[in-house]
Amino acid sequence: MINIKKKSAFPLVLAFFVPIFLLLIMYYHAQIFPFGTKSIIIGDLSNQYVALMAYFHNNFFNPSSFFYSYKIALGGNFFPVFTYYLSSPVNLLSLLFPVKDIISFFTINLLFNSGLMSLSMYLFLTKSSWINKNINILQKNNYFITIAFSTSFSLSLFYINYAHCFMWFDAIALLPIVVLGLDRLFYKNKTSLYWISFTVLLFTNYYIGFITTIFLALLTLYFASLSYFECTKNLKRIVYTMFKIFVYTGLSLITSLVIFIPSWIAQKSVYQAPITFNFSPLYKPIDVLATLFPKVGITNGPILYSSILVLLFIPAYFFLKNITQSEKIITGIFILGLLISTWINTFYMVWHAFTMPNGYPSRESFVIVFFFVAIAFRSFKKNFGTDFSAINKGFWICILLLFFFNYFTTYLSSQLSLVIILFLIVYFLNSILILYKKKEKKIFSSIMLLLIICLEIIFTNYHTLKNQSLNSTETTSFSKIVTSTSSIFSKISKSDNNFYRSATTFQINPNDPLLLNYNGVQNYLSQQPTNETNFLSAAGYFQKHSWIRWSTYNNGSTLPMDSLLGIKYVISNTSSSFSNYINKTHSISSFNTTSPNYLNNISFKKNNFTVFKNTSAFPIAFKTTKAVTGLKFSYSSESNPFTIQNRIFKTLSPNNKNVFIKQLVSEQQQKDKVILNITSSRTGNVYLYIPSNMDNNPVNSINISVNHKFVTTAFGKYLYGENGIISLGNFKKNSSISVIISGKNVNSQFSTTPFISIENQHVFEKIRDYSVKNSHIKNLKVNNTNIILNTTTYSKKNTITLTVPYSKGWRASVDGKTTKIHKSLGDLMSLNVKKGNHTIRLNYSVPGLSLSLIISILSLLFLLILTCIIKF
Repeated sequence: MINIKKKSAFPLVLAFFVPIFLLLIMYYHAQIFPFGTKSIIIGDLSNQYVALMAYFHNNFFNPSSFFYSYKIALGGNFFPVFTYYLSSPVNLLSLLFPVKDIISFFTINLLFNSGLMSLSMYLFLTKSSWINKNINILQKNNYFITIAFSTSFSLSLFYINYAHCFMWFDAIALLPIVVLGLDRLFYKNKTSLYWISFTVLLFTNYYIGFITTIFLALLTLYFASLSYFECTKNLKRIVYTMFKIFVYTGLSLITSLVIFIPSWIAQKSVYQAPITFNFSPLYKPIDVLATLFPKVGITNGPILYSSILVLLFIPAYFFLKNITQSEKIITGIFILGLLISTWINTFYMVWHAFTMPNGYPSRESFVIVFFFVAIAFRSFKKNFGTDFSAINKGFWICILLLFFFNYFTTYLSSQLSLVIILFLIVYFLNSILILYKKKEKKIFSSIMLLLIICLEIIFTNYHTLKNQSLNSTETTSFSKIVTSTSSIFSKISKSDNNFYRSATTFQINPNDPLLLNYNGVQNYLSQQPTNETNFLSAAGYFQKHSWIRWSTYNNGSTLPMDSLLGIKYVISNTSSSFSNYINKTHSISSFNTTSPNYLNNISFKKNNFTVFKNTSAFPIAFKTTKAVTGLKFSYSSESNPFTIQNRIFKTLSPNNKNVFIKQLVSEQQQKDKVILNITSSRTGNVYLYIPSNMDNNPVNSINISVNHKFVTTAFGKYLYGENGIISLGNFKKNSSISVIISGKNVNSQFSTTPFISIENQHVFEKIRDYSVKNSHIKNLKVNNTNIILNTTTYSKKNTITLTVPYSKGWRASVDGKTTKIHKSLGDLMSLNVKKGNHTIRLNYSVPGLSLSLIISILSLLFLLILTCIIKF
C-alpha cells in the first residue's frame, strides 16, 4: 500500500485544504451557502439528487427500501438507483443532517471531493514511477509545485461545471489512486493497491467505473509501449505484466458484478439511443485546442481546461532534450487517440457505455484532464537542469494558439486573451526562477507558483460559480418547504396506516415523493422504465415530448383514474408565500393556484395547506375480470386519453359502459385564441385534453378559462404543472360550456381539436363496487418487497389486479404454491385466484442480484487468496 511518513503530513494536509479554501473564497464572494442563501444545488442536483439523498436519509434503517420503493412513480426497482447515485460511503455523512438541512451535506460533500481529488493527485504525482522516471531527488522535493498541479486537477473546469453531479466525483477522486495502483503493478509488481482501489471505485459509482476501465486499458497499452521502446525491450516480461493487469482488472470487475448486472438488467427497460457506427465528427477538430484555455466551451466538445500552467508545459514536454524521442511519439499518439475518441461519434458513445448521454456531454473529459496534468507535471520536473528552450517554445506555441483563437474564432475575447498572456508570462518567468536558480529562491518561487495558481483558479472560475448560483436552490426557501410540507404528510400517515398514494397541486420537482417521503405517482430518474412513464402519460397525467422520460402528477388526471391508482389524499397550498418558496428552488417546479376541481371532501386544513380526501380511492389490490390481461395500448401525446381510460375501466368489471362520454365540440378560431363550445350531455365532471406534437414541447404557455372564469395556465413554462388532462369543473346536464384557450400562436401550436369528455359517475361507482366493495379481499399488507393479502370464503374465482408495475422481479404464491403473474392494463400486474379462503403473497427480488452476489463474493475471496499467496 501507500507508505505515508509523519514528516510528509503537512504537504498532504495542504494538498487537501488548498482547493477547499479556494472554493470557500469563491462561495463567500458569490454569497453561496454557508455565506448566503444561494447554494451549490443546481441542475440535476436540484432536480434529482437532493430528493434521493433525502430518501437515503429517511430509509437508511429500512434496508428493503433500497431494493424496491413505491416512492418512484407507481413503484419500482430501487437497487440500480442506489448503485448509481447513493452507494458511496461518503453519503453516510448525510445521516448527520435533517432533510431540511440536506444542502449542508452537499456543500460539505463537494468541498470534500475537491480536497480528496487534490490529495489523491498529489500522492500520484509524488509516488508514480511513470511520472518520476529518470527524475533525481533534487527535482522531486518541492511539494508546493506538486500541490499547484494537483489543485489544477482538482478545480479543473470539468469539476466546476459538473461538481453538482456529486456521485461522479465521489469516484473520480479515487482515479489517481487507481492509476497509481496500476503504475505500481506495472513497474513494481505490487498488486494490492490496484485491485483494492479499483474495486472501491467501481462500487462507488459504476458509471465512472466504466469510463475508468476504458482509460485503464488504454493506459496499460501506453505503459507497455513506453516499457518496450524505452526500457527493457523484454516483450515476454511486458506480456506477462499485462496479463497480470488483465487478471486483476477482470477479477475487480467480476467482484463488482453485484453492482453491474442488476443495474444493467434494469437499464434495459429504459429506452436508450441505439449505438450506430456513425463516424461523423461531433465538433471541428481544431476547436478542441480552444478548450485548453479558460472560459471556453464548445458544443459536444471535451472540457479540458485545468490551468494555464498545465497549458504551458504540455507543448514544452515535446521539446525537452532529456525526454527520448520514442517517449514523445508514444505520448503524442496517446493524446491524439484520446482526443479522437471525443471527436468521432461512435468512439464517443463507447466512453458512455455505448449510448449517447442525455445532457452533461463529454463526461469522459476527466481522464484526459488527468493525463494532461500528469504530463505537464512530468514536463515541469524534466525541465530541471536544462536550458529553458523547451519552456520558451511552449510559451510561444501557447501565444500562437491564443492569437489564432482570438482573431479567427469567437471563443476568446481580447480582454480575456490579454489576461491569459499575463498569466503565461508570469508562469514563464516564475518557472525559470524555480528551475534554474538557487535553493532559497526556488522555495520562494515555488510558493509564488502555488499562489499564482490559486489566483488563476479564482479568476477563471468565480464568475462560473456566481452564474450557477443565480439559478440555485435558495437554502431558506428549501428548508421552509420541506419543514412545512413534511408536517402535513406526517399528520396524514399518523391518521391512516393503510397503503395509499398521495399527490400535490404543487411540486419542487418530479421527485417530491422521494424528498418528502410519500407514495406518489411521479418520478424523474435515469433508471425509470419507459413502459411505466408511457402508462402514466397515456393515462393523461403528463404529456411526454421529445427525449423527456419522467412523469409528474401534473394536477391530476381524472377522478376515476386517480381513484384506480389509489391516490387517496391531494395536498393543496395556494398561498403566494409558498408559491414564492417553490419558485426559489429553481428546479422542475410547478404551482397551481387552484385546488383540484373534482375533489371537495376536505380532510383537514393546516398552515395554508388543504388536504383533500378521495373517498373513491382503490386499494393497491382489487378484483377485476380476466380481460385486464389482454389490454394493450401505446402512448402518443396526440391520442385521446379518455378513450384509453374507457378501455381500462371496461376490463375491470362485466359492466361494458363507458366512464367518459365524448362531447361534440364546436371550435372557433380567432387570433391567439381558440373557443370550444359544447352542451353537456349529462351531469358530471368535465375534462379537457389538448393534444400536441410528440416531438416538441409547446413553447408558449396558454390560459384556459370556462365561461369566462379562469381555470389554469398550461404548457410553456407551466409544462410541469399542467399539460395533461385538465379538470374544468362539475356541470349539470344541458349546460352551455364555453372553453377559451388563449396564448401566443395558440392556433399554430396546437393543430388538433382538443378532446372534451364528461365523467359518468354512476358507471364508475358500479365498477368500483364490483372491484373493491365486493372483492372479498382483506388483511392487505404492503412493505416494499412484500405484499400479503387474503381472500374470504365468499370470494369467487376471479382475477386480482394490483396497481404495481409489472416486473419479472415479482414472484407470487397462493397458499404457498407458486402462481403466474400476468401483465395487465398495459403495465400493471394481476394473478388468477380460485374461489374461497386463500393467502396470497408477492415477493420482490432484484433481477440478477442473487447470482451476481455469489459471483462477487467468490471473486473477492479469490482476490484475497491470490494477494496473500503472492505476498507470502
